[in-house]
Amino acid sequence: MPSGLLLGLTWVLVIEEKLSIGMVIMRIITTDGSGEAIQQFLQAENYGSTILDAKGARGGVKMIISLVNRDDLPRITRHIEETNPGAFFSIEDVKYVNQGVFRPKKQNPFTGFIHSLAGPRKR
Repeated sequence: MPSGLLLGLTWVLVIEEKLSIGMVIMRIITTDGSGEAIQQFLQAENYGSTILDAKGARGGVKMIISLVNRDDLPRITRHIEETNPGAFFSIEDVKYVNQGVFRPKKQNPFTGFIHSLAGPRKR
C-alpha cells in the first residue's frame, strides 16, 4: 500500500475518533448485583439495552448489551467504574444499525456537516 494512502487512512481514523462520530456497541459483564443498576442508568440516558443471564468462567454473570454514541463513552464508562470497579466491558465499532432505541445526538455545525456527508442514519 502506498505510504500516502496509509497516512491518509490513519488521519481519517484519528479524526473520526477525535470527533466522536458514530456509535459503538458495549458489552458489560458483571458478577455482582450491579447489572440492573447499570442497565437502569443506560435506560435513564435514553439508550436501549438488553440484559442477559449468562455463565462465565467463574460462574453466573449478567451481560448487558447496548449501542451508544461514541462521544458518550467517557460518561458511561465512568458510571460503570463507579458502580462496579470490577465489571468487565468491551467496546466495538458499529458499521450499520437497522433498528433500536437510540439517544438523540447533539450536533455542532462541524460534526453536522460530517454526518451530512455520510448520509442519513438508519433509525
